[in-house]
Amino acid sequence: MRRFLALPISLLLAIWATGTVAAVWPPGTVTVDTDGCSFTVHIDLDEQPAIIGWEIREFNASWMDGSVILAGSGKPDAEGRLTVGPLEAAEGHYNAIVDDETPVDSSAQVVDFTLSCPASPAPPTPAPPTPAPPTPTPAGEEHPAQGTPPPTGEELAAVGVGANVTPPPTDTGAATTSRSDDGPRAALLGLTGLIAGGLFLARAAKPGMIRVRTGRSRR
Repeated sequence: MRRFLALPISLLLAIWATGTVAAVWPPGTVTVDTDGCSFTVHIDLDEQPAIIGWEIREFNASWMDGSVILAGSGKPDAEGRLTVGPLEAAEGHYNAIVDDETPVDSSAQVVDFTLSCPASPAPPTPAPPTPAPPTPTPAGEEHPAQGTPPPTGEELAAVGVGANVTPPPTDTGAATTSRSDDGPRAALLGLTGLIAGGLFLARAAKPGMIRVRTGRSRR
């Protein structure tokens, strides 16, 4: 009889012990909200401990073997709630560990989460440079020569009396100047001619001196 009773009692003790080990401690809930590479840990315990310790470790099936990347602690509010974050970490798989003491030990709550970071946007393509405005091409228009008066290219006849011949002007401007001097020059030439003629006539009218030789006998 004792043997038959010992077996059920052993089973009950084993079940009770298993339940005690599997029980969550500290009692309450832990959740993690993720947004790309950012995350926030929400802690809501059933009691109000004096302090709450937490760690973020790289994921490992045996969570205490994961590498610690972030750790800290904080005082919960009157209802045992504490919010940690938002925090940032590289893309990957992690464990969030929460305990009602520091440092955290094996009697802690563990929640795993994954961060998936969005790809960085490609840099914008720079706009092509604005081309410089074209340089205006010279039209090549040739304007006529200007002057007062313009040369005509007309050749005039020579003007003068006797040996004093005045070369003709090569354009109308020079011809106008020569005509203005012709009157005095002609008068001067005429006066010179009269004086020369008078001298000639005076010499012609003067009687010549006749020399008479008187003959003397030579002894």
